[in-house]
Amino acid sequence: VALAGDLGLTTSLGDMTLGMYSGTAHAWSVDELACPTFLALPTEISFGTGGTQVLSMRADPGLAANLYIVLGSVSGTSPGLPAGLFLMPLNVDAYFFYTLRTPGLPPLSGQFGSVPVDGAKRVTFTLPSGLSGSLAGITFNHAWVVFDINVITLAVSDPAAVLITP
Repeated sequence: VALAGDLGLTTSLGDMTLGMYSGTAHAWSVDELACPTFLALPTEISFGTGGTQVLSMRADPGLAANLYIVLGSVSGTSPGLPAGLFLMPLNVDAYFFYTLRTPGLPPLSGQFGSVPVDGAKRVTFTLPSGLSGSLAGITFNHAWVVFDINVITLAVSDPAAVLITP
């Protein structure tokens, strides 16, 4: 996981500021700076047959009860978006805003909630069959962000990708 260099950065996303450093003092612990594990299988889904990618997340149990959200991008992971001390490995695009503003709606399921006591959670990305061939070659990238009730980012995962194939 990358750390953002400038603690003074703030970024507003519409009517919500997500995971941006508030500018107030905060004692960051090693647990808070730990990168959550984010594994995704399969890594390819056919637009013709459709399918489901399972995104398995594991955060440090010390982050339990904090909020998480899985966000996405179809325009890549670099340069990314500053999120507090972290660099979220997602570029801002229409899909990013869709995942931010409509948690719980397809194609993601289980994308928003509280980190469980054991730090483990599964989210699914489901692509129905028979979609337009124009999706072929598009990569959907997702990342997991953990934040507290003051919307201070506590952890950001590395990206997980799924390529849409014919």
